[in-house]
Amino acid sequence: MDVRESLRSYLKFVPTEREVPYTVLSEEDLVSYRRFLLHYQSEDGDIIPAFFLLPHNPVHRSGVLALHQHASQRHIGKSEICGITGDPNQWIGHHLAERGYAVLAPDSICFEDRRRNGVTGIGPHPQDERQHYNEMAYRLVRGETLMGKVLADTCTSLNLLMTQKVLDLDSIAVVGHSYGGNSALFYGALDRRVNYVCASGAACTYKTKLEKEIGLEMALVLPGFLQKFDLEEVIACIYPRELYLLSATHDPYALDADVIEEKMRAKHPDWQLNHSRYVGDHPLTTERLKDILQWFERNVR
Repeated sequence: MDVRESLRSYLKFVPTEREVPYTVLSEEDLVSYRRFLLHYQSEDGDIIPAFFLLPHNPVHRSGVLALHQHASQRHIGKSEICGITGDPNQWIGHHLAERGYAVLAPDSICFEDRRRNGVTGIGPHPQDERQHYNEMAYRLVRGETLMGKVLADTCTSLNLLMTQKVLDLDSIAVVGHSYGGNSALFYGALDRRVNYVCASGAACTYKTKLEKEIGLEMALVLPGFLQKFDLEEVIACIYPRELYLLSATHDPYALDADVIEEKMRAKHPDWQLNHSRYVGDHPLTTERLKDILQWFERNVR
């Protein structure tokens, strides 16, 4: 069994193609694109809210699955990616849609409209963190993982994006920062339908995190994972598809990204792997956002 199949077996996740029915709740015509609010169901019956950004002039044939960050702001998810609220440096989906990419930006479980205890638009709720913890802990008790749920939901979103009749897609890109970057790396490793992976602030091995006492995001709590794998094995599964990593010298969540890059290049000298290393901390900056957009325009058709 190869590493990808071993990871799929461990995470109890195998990507499958299927039609995903959806409902359009609202539509707004903006300067460069139309923004649709969609609802669709995950495989286990959850409602996934997402924004679909459809350019007026879709000059690219690649669809983009844009995954939001964490930042302990569970009241913000897809709306930040789509330029409605939050940090302007996180408005990746909005800027890509302006450049002619079709973008699907879903809420991850426990964020924004997927908070059982929260109400959209009113900010954080005291129970947000507990709900997120319980989604992890209850799955561990059942012999499941939160990462498995995140991957399954991502697969549902990718299937919806791929089957949009208004598009003529021939490739798929997944992009995210921090929590979204973690999801992009894991999902890109396990689903070969993804042609491009862009992950910011997410390339740090478990070994380094444990040595430096760096916190683990809840979806990364994977029992026994380090006995068989580490992040290098995950990232290596993306080869030979194109990968762009962004990291910073003082970012604990991308602390040894340069070491990971070195190992990947030694293993696959022909890999189209780009890595931008900055002096700075974890948050996405204006410079890094600009580099992400330029990478898309250079590489993602």
